[in-house]
Amino acid sequence: MNKLYTLLSLIILSLPAIGQNLIAEKAANLQVYVVKTDGTELRAETRDLDITYEPGFFVTGVFDPSTFTSDDDLVNEIIDQITPQDITFTTTIPAEKFTFTSNIDAELTSQAQLILNNDTTVFSIHFIISNMNTTDENNFMVTGDGHLPVRAVGLTEEEGFTEDIVFEFEQQITETSP
Repeated sequence: MNKLYTLLSLIILSLPAIGQNLIAEKAANLQVYVVKTDGTELRAETRDLDITYEPGFFVTGVFDPSTFTSDDDLVNEIIDQITPQDITFTTTIPAEKFTFTSNIDAELTSQAQLILNNDTTVFSIHFIISNMNTTDENNFMVTGDGHLPVRAVGLTEEEGFTEDIVFEFEQQITETSP
């Protein structure tokens, strides 16, 4: 009988990790900042960062750089020069960060890879995951931020840019039953 209780306990404990299905109602908002060596801050934004959360919580983000918008002519010129190929990043978020309890501002840092024009850059994303458990569904606000070297997107310090690009994104996702 004791073995039966142990087996049932293991099955019940593993159900949330197996049965979670996370979907986003809309694309994430991504903001990117870079500072020139003269102190000028350049900013671009896209509302078309498509993030998917796959079983095992493998996270993939994809966007077309031509969807960036900016009020700065230099930024628009740089965007126009980027090869029209999607920019992709991949990382993981542990399953326990998506639980049914009200978990305000769970934080973690995850190693990620940025892929652009067949070049890969390793960087870190700092995540904050807020859980808003309702009676019908479990909602999460996922925010991420970090730094990338300017060379990851084809810019150089010799062109007058500081060494890092700063980024931040946010997205609301909902957990559904499979």
